Amino acid sequence: MKPDELTTALDHHGFVAMSRSGHKRDLIKDIQSISNALGTAVPGRGGKLIEHLQPHDKSDAYPTSLSRIFGKSEQPFHVDHSHRPVPCRFLVFGCASKGAKPAPTWLLDTQNFETDARTKELLQTSVFAVKNGRMSFYSTVIPRSQIYWRWDPGCMYPTSKDAKTLAQFLTNPKAKAQAFSIDWKKNDILVLDNWRYLHARGACQLPENSRTLMRVSIQ
Repeated sequence: MKPDELTTALDHHGFVAMSRSGHKRDLIKDIQSISNALGTAVPGRGGKLIEHLQPHDKSDAYPTSLSRIFGKSEQPFHVDHSHRPVPCRFLVFGCASKGAKPAPTWLLDTQNFETDARTKELLQTSVFAVKNGRMSFYSTVIPRSQIYWRWDPGCMYPTSKDAKTLAQFLTNPKAKAQAFSIDWKKNDILVLDNWRYLHARGACQLPENSRTLMRVSIQ
């Protein structure tokens, strides 16, 4: 897909899913090429531009990750890099290995997310403490600009009763009824508008740990 076709598709749909074949090195080249066309890659954990994501037990997971809270169980919907002042705009995923018992990625389009008037108000007014070490701050889920969503129960903590109510709503499994799944196959690529879509990982059947997604985050 040409860069202008990619950006047009992202503008319209908010994601692009591609099936491809080839070796892992070709997958990496394609991920890098797509990432370069979209913007500047942001280093992840360990300073790596291409992160390898695998299911982990709670005890083995990164301290501030969702896996530390949920382990290999189903993860809630979230926005990657919610701990940053502005979350990264795009995510580029590549499936290096789907695993013996694949876990899907669920996508929830915030533009079509059905909420009542009260919930819409709470999204813009309820304050959460966003934990990021010395760079922690306070924020609502939807900022005044309304350009993006910020939500990650792994780093965002409600500061009021209204915020707790909103957190319960956003982590409710019923949200999946409005979502759709990406069922990974080896060498698949998913490009996601991280400002528009919430995403979640399905449960990994124990002791599954061979599912490996590569991720590049674009600011």
